[in-house]
Amino acid sequence: MRCILTLTYRANHRYGWTLRRETYAWLERFSSGIRSAIDIGANEGVHTSFFLLKTSAKHVWSFDGDPACQGMIARNLALNGFRESDRWTFVPQCVGCDGDSNTCSLDSIANAVEQPCLVKLDR
Repeated sequence: MRCILTLTYRANHRYGWTLRRETYAWLERFSSGIRSAIDIGANEGVHTSFFLLKTSAKHVWSFDGDPACQGMIARNLALNGFRESDRWTFVPQCVGCDGDSNTCSLDSIANAVEQPCLVKLDR
């Protein structure tokens, strides 16, 4: 899987690729047979790309409060041969219960989520 990472992402995740290599087998194991995936704090879409390209998820939701992330995720997906489809939804909001316009609850998609579902949450 290939990704374009911004300098900000690299600075904030300086050990990210090592950890991802170390945890890749675990991610494969936990995502085996999923029907849905939720990427909270999607940033540049490393996990979104994994869920769409390497799992059986029928739908993947990417949540990020920075709307610019949608374009970066789309570019990273295209870099890996993924084209726009109804399998992916980008939500330009943070997940939480603050009630402001930049925040939404996971309850907002609860009826669309098929089980089993894997939820990835960045701190």
